[in-house]
Order: sequence, then structure tokens, then C-alpha cells
Amino acid sequence: MIAEMVTLKLSKEFSRDAALADARTAFEHWTDFPGLVRKHFLYGGDGCLYGFYIWESREASDRGHNEDWRQNVIARTGNPPQSQYFDVMATVDNQRGVVEEFGAPAEAAE
Repeated sequence: MIAEMVTLKLSKEFSRDAALADARTAFEHWTDFPGLVRKHFLYGGDGCLYGFYIWESREASDRGHNEDWRQNVIARTGNPPQSQYFDVMATVDNQRGVVEEFGAPAEAAE
């Protein structure tokens, strides 16, 4: 599993309400997206919006965050997205009452 934090720097500061309205435009796109386990829409109040994604693989992230997606972000925010990637080693899921550990991603295991 791969975690990805995407930072969207805004050309003007959005209120939380404006950020949520913008996020709502993406709900349908990400619903049932192949390889996407979970996406969190985060409001920083610092002139940035954040997307925190859990992906099955880096390949799935690359499919979701292709050039069309990148250009859409630039058109909406005036700035290119910035991504950071992480290897998800384990999770504690209190809603499901589960603790899970995950193996290294294939690209990191080589």
C-alpha cells in the first residue's frame, strides 16, 4: 500500500466552505476509482488544500494523477500539485476494530 499526500497551493485563500464546494466536484471522479482505497480531503487554512490518498500501488496513483489531472489542478488553483509518497507499513482502524500490517511495495522490495 502507498500513501500519497498532495498539496494544492491556492492562488487565493479559500474558506473552508469554498474548499468543501471544490472538493464536492471531485467526489464522483474518485468514487470506485481503480486502485484507490481511500481519499481524505483536508483543509489546512494555510492557503493550501491537501489530498491524502491510500493507494493499492504507485501505478494506481500514477493512473489517477496523470497529466489530465495535473492540468485540471493547475486550471483550478493556478499552481501545480505537489506529491509526497509513503510506504504504508501498518494501520490501526478503530472503526473496524482492526490492526493491519502490510508488506513492502513491489517497487521498494527490489
